[in-house]
Amino acid sequence: MHKGALRLEWKAGAKLRVEVTGSKVLMYGILGNASGLHSLGMHLATLAQDEVPVGTRITYRSGKELEKKSLPLTVEKAQFQEGVPWEPPPVQSPSVTAQSGATKG
Repeated sequence: MHKGALRLEWKAGAKLRVEVTGSKVLMYGILGNASGLHSLGMHLATLAQDEVPVGTRITYRSGKELEKKSLPLTVEKAQFQEGVPWEPPPVQSPSVTAQSGATKG
């Protein structure tokens, strides 16, 4: 990070597009050539650095950072609380006694 701003580099020839498909179930996709996907990966790795504060966003705009027919995209560094509603419950495996190998109820 340099003076409060992320330094984001783009590989030469990078192309990215965000699109949505489906009617009953919407599917969002990020499509890109090798340079575009590599650039996006570097941007995400930059955002994940410890010195980058939670709430920092990267916004990609149609016709600017993304292809003209692309949907816009924002990626934000977030911190989630334990036990958020969408977090699946932990898988409970049956307990096994060390001596007999028998499964408990």
